[in-house]
Amino acid sequence: MEYNHLSPLGWNTYFENQITQDERELIVGRVSIENKTNYQVLTARDTYIAEATGRLFYMAETDAELPKVGDWVLMIEIDKGKAIIQRVLERQSVISRKVPGKKLEAQIIATNIDKLFIVQGLDGNFNLARLERYLTLAQNVEPVIVLNKADLCPHPEDIVRQVKERVKNVEIVVVAALQNQVSALHPYIKAGSTIAIVGSSGVGKSTIINSLIGRPLMATGEVRELDSKGRHTTTSRHLMLLESGGVLIDTPGMRELQLWGDQSSLGTSFEDIEALSEHCTFKNCTHTDEKGCAITQALDEGSLDEAHWINYAKMKKELAYLETRQDVNAMLEKKKKWKKIQKDYKAIQKNRNM
Repeated sequence: MEYNHLSPLGWNTYFENQITQDERELIVGRVSIENKTNYQVLTARDTYIAEATGRLFYMAETDAELPKVGDWVLMIEIDKGKAIIQRVLERQSVISRKVPGKKLEAQIIATNIDKLFIVQGLDGNFNLARLERYLTLAQNVEPVIVLNKADLCPHPEDIVRQVKERVKNVEIVVVAALQNQVSALHPYIKAGSTIAIVGSSGVGKSTIINSLIGRPLMATGEVRELDSKGRHTTTSRHLMLLESGGVLIDTPGMRELQLWGDQSSLGTSFEDIEALSEHCTFKNCTHTDEKGCAITQALDEGSLDEAHWINYAKMKKELAYLETRQDVNAMLEKKKKWKKIQKDYKAIQKNRNM
């Protein structure tokens, strides 16, 4: 493997196969920090401050197409420690949410990750509905539920039982990062693999990272006792290397997580409901008043948790609405594009006839 010196950063043949013969002389690096006007990029030996070419900015239709933390990029060195990004390699995996507000666009959280640590605190932050929402991020990556602050919870095993009843086939790890008790996470951190860590403010992500690294690299903040909410101690995404050989991407605490994707993304959180609906008599069952509905039968029998079902229905409706909006936007953009083509064609014909 020509680029095997990059394997500690998460490199693999998926990325190597994308490099053409003409690009073999370019510097390969991985984006570790995204700033407003430039990027910090790690290579096997050096760290660069890099800017994207004007062509990259011009060709990008949305912000999500520009370099993001976790991306592999090809660069030209212009000075010691400075470079220009020529190309972003195709991403192997992406976790994203809808940008806050009314704008219909994806906000990239991290790219090219293998595992997703979803952190919730056991000090009052724990929320099953929110956990199910976070699990929709785990598309083509392995999710791991991390329940932190076990030292502040008299019976963490009760919370674990609740999670297992609602979420199937997802690993659950209980830690107490403030007490430096995070060894249960070590088996999930492999050399050359990339892990992103997500969660709302105050769940202790920065404390977990400091415990894994073994030194206070990330700032930590106090949590209000009233509602177990914390300040945003992490304000930007940051890729870092662990001594174990793993790669960790920290992300800012999220006050809201608007869904992005299609309805298939619900499979991780609601595998049991998706499987149950296959047994409905009618394929287009609305799960309301149809005869032979497996969902309503399970609800009546008590074998399906009502809160679990309500959250599923709510998120499915949210994603269906998002898909409709995306289809409408795509149609309007196509119409706008053809209008411009027709306008340009008429201008060319007019010039020819002059």
